[in-house]
Amino acid sequence: MSIVLGIDPGLNGAMCLYGDGIFAIHDMPTFDMQVGKTVRKRVDMLKLADLLDGFAVMGVDIAVL
Repeated sequence: MSIVLGIDPGLNGAMCLYGDGIFAIHDMPTFDMQVGKTVRKRVDMLKLADLLDGFAVMGVDIAVL
């Protein structure tokens, strides 16, 4: 059976990994950044890269956006 990674991109998105007895859901990693007088949420690209590397090691066959 294949391992599938479903990705809902964006600040409020998430990732779901399923197949071969695996089922995991991860929120999109974010951090708060001061922009002028406003605090804005941004995607944490380093944490996202770490998550995707971990999924690659698990043998993800298909990624769906």
